[in-house]
Amino acid sequence: MADFVMPKGRMTIRSGTSSDKRNGRDNRRIRAWDFSPKPGSTIAKLESAFLGALTAVDAVIARRDVAMKSGKFTADGVSDDVFAIHT
Repeated sequence: MADFVMPKGRMTIRSGTSSDKRNGRDNRRIRAWDFSPKPGSTIAKLESAFLGALTAVDAVIARRDVAMKSGKFTADGVSDDVFAIHT
């Protein structure tokens, strides 16, 4: 019998529920990470990429929220500001 592995991550791309919409986009459901990889293995590298992607999504949302609340930007300016963190 396999040992239970505590899943990592979350059940949707963005935090919240799958019924939430943000910027006109659905919050799609995903599976939490439920593997137990050996350090240095390919699956461990995939786990790092998966969890890193969720962290990046959270950073973009936080940056967008700050830019919108500042009142300094138009809608296009908010998008430009958000994408500036990735260049």
